[in-house]
Amino acid sequence: MSAPERLSARRRELAPDRGQASRFGIRPHVITRDSADQAWAQADALSSLRTRGLDDA
Repeated sequence: MSAPERLSARRRELAPDRGQASRFGIRPHVITRDSADQAWAQADALSSLRTRGLDDA
């Protein structure tokens, strides 16, 4: 079993214990700015939203 398959199986095991449905998805973003540094700063800002748990709502 591959690592993604193991992760998916583990999430399906834990979701009912937490009263949650198991949902999966991908959220691609195209980030354009005047410079690469500005684009990476925006990417970091988007990434920080996930680490604060806003994706779990």
